[in-house]
Parts: sequence; C-alpha cells; structure tokens
Amino acid sequence: MLFRSLRELESSMRKIASGKFEMLSLDFEDKEIVSLNKAFNRMINEIFSQRDIIRSEKLTSLGTMLAGIAHEINNPLSNISTSAQILSEEIDSSDDREFKEELIEQIVQETDRARDIVKSVLEFTRDRDFKKEEVNLLNALRETMRFVRTDMPTYITIAIDIPEELMIFADKQKLQHVFLNLLRNSVDAIPDKGEEGKIIITARENKDKKEVEIRFSDTGMGIPEPVINKIFDPFFTTKDVGKGTGLGLYVTHEIIKQHDGTIDVKSQPDAGTTFIIKLPLKGENDGKQDQPSNR
Repeated sequence: MLFRSLRELESSMRKIASGKFEMLSLDFEDKEIVSLNKAFNRMINEIFSQRDIIRSEKLTSLGTMLAGIAHEINNPLSNISTSAQILSEEIDSSDDREFKEELIEQIVQETDRARDIVKSVLEFTRDRDFKKEEVNLLNALRETMRFVRTDMPTYITIAIDIPEELMIFADKQKLQHVFLNLLRNSVDAIPDKGEEGKIIITARENKDKKEVEIRFSDTGMGIPEPVINKIFDPFFTTKDVGKGTGLGLYVTHEIIKQHDGTIDVKSQPDAGTTFIIKLPLKGENDGKQDQPSNR
C-alpha cells in the first residue's frame, strides 16, 4: 500500500513537472503520505503564486511598452504616407526618375522598419517556454529602449558602452524584460532637479571567469542603506502608493537566477545606483536541454 501510494504521488508530480499544474487530490490513508501530499500541495500553490506574480509584472511592462509603440509605429507610417503621396503626384511625370526611385526606396525602408517594430513587440509579448539562444546584447538592448523612448524625460540621457559583436547565450525575451525593468527603475530614480540625469549601460566579457558582466548605473536618488537588502523581495517598493508594484526587481532577480547568473546592487543616497549582472558564458549543457518556463 505504501509503495502504491508513493507511485501514485510520483505519477502526479511528473504531470506537474511537465507543465500540467493542478493540485493533488489523491486518496491516501497513511498519515505520512497524507502529510507529504499536503506539503506538495503547498509547494504547488507557491508555484501558482509565482506564475501570477510574473504575469502581473509582465502586464505592467506591457503598459510601459504600449505607451511608446503607437508613437514608434506612427513615425514610419507617416513617412510612408508622405512618400506615397508625393510619388502619386509625380507618377505621370517622365522626369525625375531618380527622385521617384528614392521615394520608393524610402517606402520600402520605412515599411521594413514598421515590420521590425511589430516583430519586436510580438517576440516580447509571446508567452513561450524558456529557451536560450545566441543573442546580440547590443541589439537586444536597443530594441528594448525603443519601448521606453517616448516615456524618457528630456533631462535624462542614456550612454551605452557595449561592444557591437558581444554575443550572449540567453532567453532574449526574458533578457529584454530585465533591461526594461532596470531602465524603468533608473528613470523613476532620477528626479527633475533642473539638471541632467544620466543612465550608463556597459557590458564586458570576462573570458577568465567565463562570464559577461552588464552594468546599469544611474545618477538618481540612490537607495537608503536600511532597505537595500530588501529591494529584490516581492512587493517591496520605496515608491509612492500607486506608482509601483514592487515586482519589477523581484522578477528581474528571478530571471537572472533562471539564467544561472547573479545580480547585485551598489548604491549611495543622492549619488546614484548601479546594478551589476553577471551571466555565464555558454556552457557545455546550454542548448541541449531547455529549462521549464517560469510563466
């Protein structure tokens, strides 16, 4: 009876491990097995909570993105419309063939640009399994900045120092989620005091340690020492009520951990904050077996 109960429990847990999340409702008589069943159900409930937290934070990120998407798409569409209108007015003319070809080329380029914007949004929002792949770090960051550009205050400038050829083995969507959270966090930390604020993003590959170090630094208000150890806790926030969920840095920490990396923070009040991410270079097992999604 004991082994049969354990086999049933094992079978149910295998289903959960495959992604079929449901509470265990097995009929056991043995007190120890009943206790184990309850412990597993508590664990499953915690997993459900984590999934809801990450989905909630993703919705917040999408809100930030959508605020800038309309403006981003409107620019190439406006250029397409203008070029097409001029071309239609000149179509009957036999002159200026070179000018017409230039207009057509602009239409094609701006159409491709609008397509790339939509593609980036779809890739970011698609709910899919965790999957590592070769990602150009600089391009991934530039795509992410496109989502927050229109919300960026004019008094804040961003400086990027990342080698163009630097590749990283990561889940691109989740990595961009980290970038979006850290950018949003830095912007919120830099108040308008009538002077320029800066966000500096750097990345370097350390072949000796077999890792890539990414730094997000800002000239913001900094984090008070009494709370700096709490910033990665779920629902912890120093922002005013209604201005933060307290989930952004928690989800960021979970994503970095999912990549077998680390994230640390250094900060001084009124002197700014630096987030330091360290991700391993491609390992022997990377790409051979994907890890389960944390959706």
